[in-house]
Amino acid sequence: LYGGRDEMTETKWQAIEHKKSIEYAMFFGQRHSITGTHQKTFTGGLEYWVTSNKWNVTGTQLTERAFTEFLEEGMKFGRGGNLNGSGTKYLLCSSRWLTEINSWANNKLEYRVLDKSIGFKAMEYVSPHGTVMLLRAPLLDRDHPDMAFLLDLNHLRYAYLRNRDTKLLVDRQANDVDAKSNEYFSDIGIQVEFEHAHSMLVGISV
Repeated sequence: LYGGRDEMTETKWQAIEHKKSIEYAMFFGQRHSITGTHQKTFTGGLEYWVTSNKWNVTGTQLTERAFTEFLEEGMKFGRGGNLNGSGTKYLLCSSRWLTEINSWANNKLEYRVLDKSIGFKAMEYVSPHGTVMLLRAPLLDRDHPDMAFLLDLNHLRYAYLRNRDTKLLVDRQANDVDAKSNEYFSDIGIQVEFEHAHSMLVGISV
């Protein structure tokens, strides 16, 4: 019981860790399958599916002009894009990306509350090609601080096998084990529709 003697505290703590694992799979999962007595399948994440629009900024001087040129392509496709510049997409990024963008776009960034019930805030950047909501993704800070994903939420869906969405399974220990073992189980993935509507940024100096 890493959370102490209280089982409920431990259960809540492990739920947070399980959600982190789900988030990581949705970012970086690799589609794969293993055949055998029982076939095992693995979900592909955003890094796996987004292949057309990748912007590698290694050695590139990041300026507002360079970012606008990226958005010219990144905002072009999908229901969140629109060719008339009125669409909205979401940039999930590391703190390093936020610092870089803020260095030259500070006077154009405004905080917006996306959900008043939980106080969820994002920074709004209005470009000639559409609006970009900047959201910090702590998981990227931990594992891939050089990366960011520009996403059209109209073409993403949380998907799960029937009756196999996240659930807590109790008493999973073997009969001869003098202990209690519970398990969080999720048979889920992220469904990426219209891959051209999404973009990935990599290579920023960290």
